[in-house]
Amino acid sequence: MIVGNVYRSLNSSCDNDVKLRDTISYMCNKFKGHKLIVGDFNYCNIDWKFLTGGNDEAKFLSSLRNNFLLQHVTEPRAADNHIH
Repeated sequence: MIVGNVYRSLNSSCDNDVKLRDTISYMCNKFKGHKLIVGDFNYCNIDWKFLTGGNDEAKFLSSLRNNFLLQHVTEPRAADNHIH
């Protein structure tokens, strides 16, 4: 099993977002076994029920789908955070 831990800043640049998606794809293609990626991706505008969001969120969601990854936590992690 490969385990990854990610923290994506709320003000992450487009370049960093591309690198994150590329890294996820690389790890999923390189290691064929089980994968667990944990952390805080800070995509606050994702609707996890319908798997929708803005342009940046859509690219991230597409990366998850393309790599057969699933989101298990669909609620905010802290009381002061909320999913839009």
